Amino acid sequence: MRDRMSERGVTSEEIQWALEAPDISHPGRQGATVSRRKTPEGNELCVAWIMKGSAHVIKTAYWSGEEDEQ
Repeated sequence: MRDRMSERGVTSEEIQWALEAPDISHPGRQGATVSRRKTPEGNELCVAWIMKGSAHVIKTAYWSGEEDEQ
């Protein structure tokens, strides 16, 4: 997962930032939730995740436009 995050230019800190205060969250594929948050520059980070116990399990993270909708 970390290799794919690096390829997509997404850091763990950015994922945490998106999950802490998303602009919008909606249902995704296979029971995941997709949280989206825009940077001041207008880029949108999308994080697809599920809850496992009390922890977020990240399925994928990408900058909007780089991957099909989750």
